[in-house]
Amino acid sequence: MRAFRSAVVLGLALLSSAASATSAQAAPDLPVLVDVRAAHHPGVDRLIFEFEGPLPEYAAAAWTNRVIHDPSGLPVPVQGNAYLSVVTYSVIAHETDPGFGSTYGPRQRAFDLPNIAHVVAAGDFEAVVSFGVGLMQRTRILRTARLRDPSRFVVDVSTRFERERVGITFLDRDAILAGTPPFLRSVSRTVPRSRPRLGEADAALLRLWAGPTQEEKRDGLRFRASATTGFRGLHVNPRGVARLMLRGGCDGHGAELTVADQVMATLAQFGRIEWVKIYDRQGQTQQPLGQSDSIPDCLAS
Repeated sequence: MRAFRSAVVLGLALLSSAASATSAQAAPDLPVLVDVRAAHHPGVDRLIFEFEGPLPEYAAAAWTNRVIHDPSGLPVPVQGNAYLSVVTYSVIAHETDPGFGSTYGPRQRAFDLPNIAHVVAAGDFEAVVSFGVGLMQRTRILRTARLRDPSRFVVDVSTRFERERVGITFLDRDAILAGTPPFLRSVSRTVPRSRPRLGEADAALLRLWAGPTQEEKRDGLRFRASATTGFRGLHVNPRGVARLMLRGGCDGHGAELTVADQVMATLAQFGRIEWVKIYDRQGQTQQPLGQSDSIPDCLAS
């Protein structure tokens, strides 16, 4: 990998020696990533990476236990029950103007598909571009292919598992700005069907942290993470008290509505859950005992 990257860097230097690089178009011989999208077809979710120019020299998708950022080696928060790593070589994916914006739009996005839930940029270094993909269930990679006219790399994953729709509750930006409640609005998502149904509650929270789709964002929906990156350890006791621990940071920023409000509203649809106790990563919450809702101090306004 290191030798390959050195060759890529040298090639880029030669390409840009005749003129200063002001945009991704400074390297016309390398493909430029211009779109990341996904769609459902019968039995299949298809993930598509579209390029302007030629196809990438190398592109591959593989299962991974966790998504690691290239080159830092730090974990990348991706929401799902299973993960794919997608890697391409000799690809341009960012502008060289100040700001280094991506050439393909948002660096992370959610999808309302049966299996593909979350796609997050995981690296863009020395022309090696990678992504982490969060899926609702590990199934099969049915096909990967490099296609032309336009240049695309596609990954097909199976969606052949039992599933159902559940509600996911986000903030309604327009209602908040207008001061007109309700300030929360629900949409539906697909989750794997499980018995007991607690598995669907867990999957619903994964979908929550993945956030709204691009279309839902345009419609005013927002996910307020309150500095968190996810959750772990959702459990429900026989008395209907659900407990879960937040991942990452935790900061309500003085807001009246935080990640806790979205979590509680999302979990309210599940009959086994009467109360929700949310803990910070140190294991602290305001009311750890009894049948009541509870949040950690870091989310209190």
